Amino acid sequence: NEIKELFVSTIGPLREVALHFDSHGKSKGMATVVFQKAGDATKAVTQYNNRLIDGTRRMKVELVLEAGKAPTIPTLSQRVAPAKAAATAPAEGQAKAAPAKKKSQKRRRGAPRAKAAPVTVADLDAQMEDYTAAGHPAAAAPAA
Repeated sequence: NEIKELFVSTIGPLREVALHFDSHGKSKGMATVVFQKAGDATKAVTQYNNRLIDGTRRMKVELVLEAGKAPTIPTLSQRVAPAKAAATAPAEGQAKAAPAKKKSQKRRRGAPRAKAAPVTVADLDAQMEDYTAAGHPAAAAPAA
């Protein structure tokens, strides 16, 4: 209803408005709007294509010249970019191209960490003696 009100009030009379829904009844965010005059359709494209809705999403308005043929949503396979072409062998007499340089690794923040030396049993015993010699009360009591 909002779509109909928008286009009738700002562009001109409509012949048909159809909202598109998925199999669960949720709106796909698309509608087919048929104007009574072809010039009004052109005006709608000029006035509303790429305009922001709620300040976040852009409205896409397309002009379809054939009656009854609404724009189709491209499938995922149509939207995926083609794979990079395989390198071909150079023709006779041509030099081989230099190999492409690798992208530099992501720069890490801060200084690199030094690897800690492995702690030996003797080191642990020395730390425990220092701890008990310092007179900590929990160290003096034997474990139950």
